[in-house]
Amino acid sequence: MGINVSDSMAGKFMNYNNNCILPKTEKIKSYDHCIKGDALMIKKRFFDAIDEYLSALTYDELNFDAYKGLGFAYKQVGYTKCAIESFKKAKKINYFDKHIYYELGTCYSMENCFCKAQNHFIKAIKLDPNFIDAVFNLGISYELNNEIAKAELVYKEIIAYDPSYTAAYNNLAGLYMKRELFTQSIKMFKALLKINPEFTRAHLGIAIAFEKTGRSSRALRYYRKYMELKPQSTNIPYILDRLDYLKFCRRSKSINLNLEIVSGNM
Repeated sequence: MGINVSDSMAGKFMNYNNNCILPKTEKIKSYDHCIKGDALMIKKRFFDAIDEYLSALTYDELNFDAYKGLGFAYKQVGYTKCAIESFKKAKKINYFDKHIYYELGTCYSMENCFCKAQNHFIKAIKLDPNFIDAVFNLGISYELNNEIAKAELVYKEIIAYDPSYTAAYNNLAGLYMKRELFTQSIKMFKALLKINPEFTRAHLGIAIAFEKTGRSSRALRYYRKYMELKPQSTNIPYILDRLDYLKFCRRSKSINLNLEIVSGNM
């Protein structure tokens, strides 16, 4: 026998809460706008991309890719709160996309909501324990929230898991620098340089650490190496000042030493 549904009732059922199979033309239109949005994102025309994703959603309110793309576009133009709302809507459609949790984590970090950020990074990691970028950003959120011990542990775990992940070395060395643990900082920056000898920030970090520990000759060498690798850097005026200061200190030390020798011979 089956159940008889009148045309009018069928129409109401098909449109209820939009939880239905959309007409093929609506799906196609939504898909087309989404594709245009993706193309505009590649061209960095983010506001135009936003318009396309919003148009896609007028045809299909459950278009996961449109919400996801919209979140990326809002994030690029600095509309972080709008990005969060878009990613949250995408999450409601697909609870098992690790990248949505990751993006929500980065957005909450940008908004200084570090506990929320950490929760989302942890959820992304639970979905994929090998999602190393999520682990790294979890470390950053701990560091920004002044949970230094947790951040240090995360960075060390990343290095143990993937010894080629240079960003973890860099952040851990920076963490040591902030805590004035200059010897550990130098060690970590040097380990980074073994992986990538042209990682300029490592040369600068080592130079600063050597200067802080009074080893001016070594500091000069690493400052010069940084200048050689990155001659157009905005740090160059600062480095030139440091070079002049260190050279002056070395000359003064030499003069004082000569005076002491002369005084001893008198």
